Amino acid sequence: EMLEANSDGNTAASGVEITVPGLHGTTIMSAMAEASPGDVIVVLPGVYKEMVELRKEVELVGEYEGRHLGKDPVKPSDVVIESSEGTPVFVDGSVGPRMRNFIIRQRGQGQFPAVVVSGATPSLQPVVAFCDIVCESGGDEDMAAVMIKEGATPIIDTCIIHNSRCNGVMYTDRAGGRMRKTQVYGNALAGVVLRSNSNPKLIENFFQNGKGVGVHVDDANGLFVSNEISQNCGANVLVSSEADPIFE
Repeated sequence: EMLEANSDGNTAASGVEITVPGLHGTTIMSAMAEASPGDVIVVLPGVYKEMVELRKEVELVGEYEGRHLGKDPVKPSDVVIESSEGTPVFVDGSVGPRMRNFIIRQRGQGQFPAVVVSGATPSLQPVVAFCDIVCESGGDEDMAAVMIKEGATPIIDTCIIHNSRCNGVMYTDRAGGRMRKTQVYGNALAGVVLRSNSNPKLIENFFQNGKGVGVHVDDANGLFVSNEISQNCGANVLVSSEADPIFE
C-alpha cells in the first residue's frame, strides 16, 4: 500500500477516491458510509445541509477551483457544510481523520458548536485545515465555534474562525495539539479559551477584534509563540491564578 505525505507532514495510507455527488449518493455522509480507512472523499462545490461525522481515518477535501489542493486562507473553498439543527462537523480524534478546504456554518439557535473535535490516540492527529468557520449559536461562555475536548490533539492549520456568537476556540478536558496561522476575529466572547488542564501549542495566529478577551487561560497551560493578540474589547490576555501558560 502506497504512503504519501500530507500538508501537516504526517503520512497516511492512500486509498480510493470517492466523489460527492457521485456513485454513492449526493451527501457527504452517504460517501462516508462507503469509505474505508485511507480513502479520500472529494466534495464538489455546493451547499451540503447535513451534520458530517468523521469517524474513520479518511481525508475529506473540498474541491477548489477544479483542484484538490486549495490553500488560500482568504477564500478556502466553494464547498459549504451547514446545519441549523446541530453541529455541522464532528471529528473523532481517536481515528485521525483529515479535512480541508471547507466553509463550515452553524446556522441554528441553541448551543451547537460549528466544529467539535473529541478524543485522542497517541499515533494519530486529526487535521482541520484551510476552513472558514462561523457559529450562529451562542451566548454561552462554555461553548465555542470550535470545541476541542476530551484529550483531543488536532492540528488546526490556516483557518478563519470569525464573527460567531460565542467564543472562537475552546480547549478543554486535557485537550492539546497545535493551532497555527489561524485568524480568530470578531467573535462575541473570547478569541481562544484554555481550560481544564489543556496544553496546546498556538503558533503564529491572530486573535483580534473580539468583543471579549483575546486569550483566556484558566486552569490550563499552553505554549503561545509569535501570536498577534490585539484590538479586543476585553483584555488582550487574561490568565487565572491556577494557569501556567508560556508566551514567547
